[in-house]
Amino acid sequence: MNMSQKYIASIKREIWEHQGAFIKVPIIVMVILAVVLIVGGIIGSHYAKIAQYDYAFSSYEQIEDGGDARVFEYADKVVGEVNDTWGAVPDDELSLSLDTQREFGGVSRVPFIVFDHLMAIVIFMYLLSCLYDDRKNSSILFWKSLPVSEAQNVFTKVIMATLVVPFIAWCAALIFGVFLLLYAVLGAALSGHEGAVGFVLREQMLMGVAIQYVGTLLATALWLLPLIAWLLLVSAYAKNAVFLHATLPLVGVVMIESIVFGSNGFARLFGCYILNTGPNGSSNMMYDPSWWYLRDILLSAQFWVGLIAAGGMLWGAVYLRENRFEI
Repeated sequence: MNMSQKYIASIKREIWEHQGAFIKVPIIVMVILAVVLIVGGIIGSHYAKIAQYDYAFSSYEQIEDGGDARVFEYADKVVGEVNDTWGAVPDDELSLSLDTQREFGGVSRVPFIVFDHLMAIVIFMYLLSCLYDDRKNSSILFWKSLPVSEAQNVFTKVIMATLVVPFIAWCAALIFGVFLLLYAVLGAALSGHEGAVGFVLREQMLMGVAIQYVGTLLATALWLLPLIAWLLLVSAYAKNAVFLHATLPLVGVVMIESIVFGSNGFARLFGCYILNTGPNGSSNMMYDPSWWYLRDILLSAQFWVGLIAAGGMLWGAVYLRENRFEI
């Protein structure tokens, strides 16, 4: 068995061992979101019909002789704008079309944001437990009997956290995005507006957003290597309370710096990894996907320093696995 076959076998083993978290959780969340969306659409359409009926009539209007007359008028201007939106958009309403495109782009990002955050929690729990649990239940003795080095074992965990699980989240988001698109097309077809289906299909940005998220996920994988390595080191070291071992040292460093020096440099440093803001950003990279994040990260000195630190922590995890693995 060559090296690539060993890694493939190790990755399959990880997926099999954690199929509940990696496979079943995204499927369950997709089903729940789909049911909520369908039920919400049915309830929303019911109240929309009531609101449309009420909107067809204006309130009482005072006339000159002091009497009240109910004015029955239809909002021709609003109805015209809606019809224009679903059909051909004139030049004087181009801004409405551009706003609609931005809304469609935002909707296309929602599944990727949801499943990325969901799988980020899964990855966090996986990294904390993957090297700890097999020491706790002594199954590490069995894995050590296999022709797989501890370096390969640790590196497999890195591959799972940086590539495999994010790819599963991307696939789940894409599948749910296709469901959202079909749901929107069905709603447009049932709306009765001429050209509605064509508008939805023309303005949808699902595939473009999905391709942009590939670049963002690769950038995130590189950027979060120090955090991933830290969690693996803690998982290989801790004999109990893994979560506290992972968080208390970071909190302690931040508090000491704040009390002694009155600064927050470490808080900002840890925050840019925990919040996944990248070297130049102020918000999570997943909120605005782009391939340019890869360039920004590779040109950042912080990334290369973090890469060296990640290498040291991964070496420490391998050393602990080889020499001090018992609990």
